[in-house]
Amino acid sequence: EGYHDHWIESVSFSVDGQKLATSGWDKKINVFDLNYGHEAVLLGHSDAVLCLAFSKTENQKLASGSKDNTVKIWDTNLISRGRREQDDAQDTSNDNEVLQTLCAHEDRIYSVDWS
Repeated sequence: EGYHDHWIESVSFSVDGQKLATSGWDKKINVFDLNYGHEAVLLGHSDAVLCLAFSKTENQKLASGSKDNTVKIWDTNLISRGRREQDDAQDTSNDNEVLQTLCAHEDRIYSVDWS
């Protein structure tokens, strides 16, 4: 059994190489700690998540762009706290990890990046 229920659209590694995030048409973002395994499923987009990018300077920040016309900025440190001890691969988040939602676009977001 996989972590996504539909096609995977994007994959992003953190700059320090410790985290991996995947997103897809199932509206989910899966975050993996490469030392410990699956950390969480980030839920918050209402349509396919088409692109991901970890911050180049702050390894814990992740940007996601979606077919729902929004960009969300997530803090992956918030999902990390305490979850390693739980060892629960089915753990899901709510909007507590979302730092910001940008809603100024009139169409889907195909690319996100950090400067």
